[in-house]
Amino acid sequence: MPSEVDTKGLRHFFASTAVRNGIPLSDVADYMGHKDMQVTHKTYKHLLPESLTSMSRVVSKALFQ
Repeated sequence: MPSEVDTKGLRHFFASTAVRNGIPLSDVADYMGHKDMQVTHKTYKHLLPESLTSMSRVVSKALFQ
């Protein structure tokens, strides 16, 4: 069982590091072998807090130009 835990931990480390360093979630999903992008999105989106700030900036700019 320890090797199973280690493997899961390494996969999570890989995905978390990739997302935190700007690799798109769609690419991480492919690398992880997730058939459904929602798995990746639900698990790792919290690592992209700047995405909400960026989105609000883009929408505000579009609305108030």
